[in-house]
Amino acid sequence: MNSAFLSHLSGSRVAAPLSLSRLSALLVLLTVALLPASAVAAGDLRIGLVAEKVISTVDGTEVFDTQSPAQPGDVIQYTAVYRNTGDGHISNLAPVLPIPEGMRCDLTAASPAPAEASLDGKTFVPMAEAVAALKADNSRVVRALRWHVAQLDAGSSATVVARASLNKSR
Repeated sequence: MNSAFLSHLSGSRVAAPLSLSRLSALLVLLTVALLPASAVAAGDLRIGLVAEKVISTVDGTEVFDTQSPAQPGDVIQYTAVYRNTGDGHISNLAPVLPIPEGMRCDLTAASPAPAEASLDGKTFVPMAEAVAALKADNSRVVRALRWHVAQLDAGSSATVVARASLNKSR
């Protein structure tokens, strides 16, 4: 496994191999940091993130593996569930799913279709604009996806899914 595929999550290179469980923990921390302060401060929003290696079987079905380390070329599916555990609704939730450095996001596999993408991890643009930028310069990659949830009622949840492949070489 290319152990340095995630080089700038904390501003320094990752020295040890990165398991899917460690990657999930890092992505949850980043996702929480990017949420609106009112949703986090209220303590009513719980986020669950699962990173699973997608394995295609001989018959074309897919199975998911959370145990084995990711290898170059592997496809990882991220499923983030945002649950409102409070008594009131949460308005204008903007779930963000960072895409780690060294990975290439498959925009066709995101569900629901994300509203925006970031090519630098900071500035979000409408999806059509991001796709056009990617077509104009195929060396650019998506660093994060953002969805919009107008209202998350008490006791309800919103789920977002994205897939990214680990680059074959650095």
